[in-house]
Amino acid sequence: MPMAGLKASAAAAASAALLQFGAASAEEILAADVLVKNVTLEIVEIVKADKEKGASMDRKFKEFMEKSQGEPVTKPLRDVDLD
Repeated sequence: MPMAGLKASAAAAASAALLQFGAASAEEILAADVLVKNVTLEIVEIVKADKEKGASMDRKFKEFMEKSQGEPVTKPLRDVDLD
């Protein structure tokens, strides 16, 4: 979801909460806006970290595949095979 979509969703949720509980003071509205902004920024950081982790795992997988290209495929030994 794009950043604008997250902001719109968070703003809509905050507005709905304010309407549900009645009129709010300016301080309460500002506090809700700050909370929405902080949560949105945390979500963006989590998404970025997840993308970086995915890219790292892709790189490691490609390195493993390149390294294993020259190795022959062998049948793995199982405990049953050793008896």
